[in-house]
Amino acid sequence: MEPTQDPNPSTPPSPPAAPTPSFAEQRRAARPWYLQPKTAIWLGPLLIVACLVLRFGWGGSGASRTSSARRGSSSRTRGSASATSASAPTSLPSARMARVAPTIGSLVLVGVVAFAATTAPADARRDRFTVTSPAFADGEPIPEGFTCDGANASLPLVWRKIPKGTTELALVMDDPDTRVGTFVHWVAWGIEPKPRRLPEETLPANVVEGASGTGSPGYRGPCPPTGDGPHRYRVTMYALDESPAVTAGTATADDLRAAIEGHVLAKDRTVGTYER
Repeated sequence: MEPTQDPNPSTPPSPPAAPTPSFAEQRRAARPWYLQPKTAIWLGPLLIVACLVLRFGWGGSGASRTSSARRGSSSRTRGSASATSASAPTSLPSARMARVAPTIGSLVLVGVVAFAATTAPADARRDRFTVTSPAFADGEPIPEGFTCDGANASLPLVWRKIPKGTTELALVMDDPDTRVGTFVHWVAWGIEPKPRRLPEETLPANVVEGASGTGSPGYRGPCPPTGDGPHRYRVTMYALDESPAVTAGTATADDLRAAIEGHVLAKDRTVGTYER
C-alpha cells in the first residue's frame, strides 16, 4: 500500500474546505436576475394576477357594476338607454384590452416557463463540453479499485460535445481537502478527442503523463489518511487547440496549466469522493 498523502498525520485536521461550485453553477450565478430560472417562480403568478385584474377589475368592481346594472334595468327610461348607447364607444379600448390582456399574459407566461425549463440545472450541461466517469456519478464515492486500497487503476473517463478546433485533450486530477494543501493525483495530455473515452488502467499509447504530487509520473489513486473523512477528487479536462510544450514524466499540474494558457477551448470537471 502506498503511503498516505499527508506526511504529518499527527497534525490536527483543518476545517473541511467549502464545496467548489461547478462551472454550470458559476455561469448561472453570473446571470442577471431577470435571466435566472427562479424568476418564473414569482413572475408567473404575478402575470396571472395582472391578467385577472385587467379582465375582471380590482376588488370586485366589475361585479358591482354588473349587479347595479341588473337592479336598475327595470327602471331605466328610453332616454337613459340612449345615453348609455351613446357613451358605449368610449369604452371600446378598455373592452378590447380586457379581451387581449389574458392572451398576452398567457404568451408571456409560457415564454418565461419555457426559458426556465431550458436553463434548469439538469439541462445546463446538455449542449456543451462535458466530462464524466462511468465508474461513479458526479459527487459520489470512487470505487476502491481506483484507489490505493485496491488495484490503483486509473479512472475511466468519457466526454461529449468537443469544441471545433480541438486537437487534443489534457487533464488534471487533484484533491483540495488535504491538510497540506491541494495534492495532485494525475496529470496527462495528448489525449485524442475522437474516441470520446479514456479506458481505465491501460492508457492509449498517445497519452502522455506528467508528475503527480509525489514527484513520480503516472496516476496515483485516492489515498486519504484514515479517519480524515471524505476527500473530494476533482478531474478537470481541457479541450486544447494545440499540444502543450511540457516534458513527459516531470511536468507538474502547474507546468501544464501554464503551457495551455490561451489555448483552452473548453473545460469541464467531474468530482468523486473517497474516505478511509
